[in-house]
Amino acid sequence: MPDPHWHSRLVEALHREGLPDAYVDRLVEELSDHVTDFFEETMSMDARDEVESRLGTPEYLAATARAEFQRRTFAGRHPIWTFLAGPPLAIVGTFLLMLLAFLGVYELVNWATGGSLTANEATHTAPSALELALIHGSDLAFSFLPYALPACLFARLARRTGRRDWGVAACSLLAVLALCYWSVIEQRPDRHGVWIMGFFCWPGLRQLAQAAVPLALAAWLAGLPTRGGRRLIIAHEQG
Repeated sequence: MPDPHWHSRLVEALHREGLPDAYVDRLVEELSDHVTDFFEETMSMDARDEVESRLGTPEYLAATARAEFQRRTFAGRHPIWTFLAGPPLAIVGTFLLMLLAFLGVYELVNWATGGSLTANEATHTAPSALELALIHGSDLAFSFLPYALPACLFARLARRTGRRDWGVAACSLLAVLALCYWSVIEQRPDRHGVWIMGFFCWPGLRQLAQAAVPLALAAWLAGLPTRGGRRLIIAHEQG
């Protein structure tokens, strides 16, 4: 039977490197099989030292596993391009996709209501409740989603590529950009809509709310390795 202390060190080292749980479980299972066979062959009191001389220390194995795992993907090989240059591009891309979605929803609602939106615009009729709902809903969506959706994307990407530290950096950058962005959509009585936006404004409650999701994901990523490693170690020792 392999040394529980060596196994616990390996699990903790792997999680400290920020590797995904599924990958850690699979690697630990494979290495544990090798170590079990080695213990059964040697039956020596110094088997732990012999294992480390052959396979390496748990810390060395974890560092090697992280390097090999991160070479599999573009994000793992190029974290600067992915997690620092990626967030601003993701914000712009999300804005454009949402704008197309908004235009599509507007046309769909206009078709479903028999062209009432176009008719009201042509006659300069005051905005209906449906139009006001579209305006205010779009205002909130364009304020929060361009930061929340990319933050979820980069947090998931960081976990899958073993780059949790860079995931924290990406979510933190998104939070800073959210704090600097201000936007409001207004519908005037003459039917002329105005979309006002600005950057580097003094953050208010709305800007703090915009940054809440990226900040929460950054804190979650920062706390994952230690908690995950402890859970697996405790489960192994209890088993």
